[in-house]
Amino acid sequence: MKYALLFISLTAIIAGSGYYVSPETFSRTGEFLGEVSDSLLYSRELHVAGNTTLSRDRIISRLPGELSNIGWLTTPQDVEQSIKLDPMVRDVEVARCGFFSFRCFHISVVERQPAFVTQLGQKPWLVSKDGGFLSPAPEVADDSYPVVDGVLTTSMSPELMKSRLAFVARAIALLEDVLGARARHVTMNNGAELSVSFRELPFPVVFNGSKSQFDRLEIEAKRLKEILTQPGLKLHQIEEVDLAFKRLGIVRLKEEDMKENK
Repeated sequence: MKYALLFISLTAIIAGSGYYVSPETFSRTGEFLGEVSDSLLYSRELHVAGNTTLSRDRIISRLPGELSNIGWLTTPQDVEQSIKLDPMVRDVEVARCGFFSFRCFHISVVERQPAFVTQLGQKPWLVSKDGGFLSPAPEVADDSYPVVDGVLTTSMSPELMKSRLAFVARAIALLEDVLGARARHVTMNNGAELSVSFRELPFPVVFNGSKSQFDRLEIEAKRLKEILTQPGLKLHQIEEVDLAFKRLGIVRLKEEDMKENK
């Protein structure tokens, strides 16, 4: 349609001028005007920001190719929704470079950050801080993120899965912040306790894992810090610390160390 309009306009101009133009010239002129039109409507300068994990090419590959620059200007939300189809993208904003910019756009991306790895079916998956599945975890073991077990069952709805995973991600972040230690492995026991192994401690710690009781979880983390500062306590002798009780923490020693202490 756009080519036809351009061709008709050009024909009218030439006809009004009284000059004769061969059909070949008309054809070449139409092709030239079509190329110019495509350049104006579909050629654009893009500036991508906010991506640290995602490559620029991966973001560009999500763009709706059929949308013209007019569409980018009038309905940027269509471009944003297309980019959000990537599970690694939590939010995105598309804006023109300036008020008089019609072929230059800024794409600002907010990425989902991986929080831990958990098993879904037969595959380990990277899970984001908001409880969403990002991508299958690398086949080569990566020690960058804690491994979480016992959270999901095959009978859970997608909504319950996401809620459970988001809870664990928030719990891990809280414990790491209070303790200044990094979680290595987390196991949810019966949906009520969290058994956490930290990289800096040679023993697991059991916390209350009741959903949404983050105030209590913070108290238990602070209680662990107090226990670890007790004079004469040797960390290598500890088998486990159980903090899932409301008002006390239980320190279980290794069997051989218990005999020595007797």
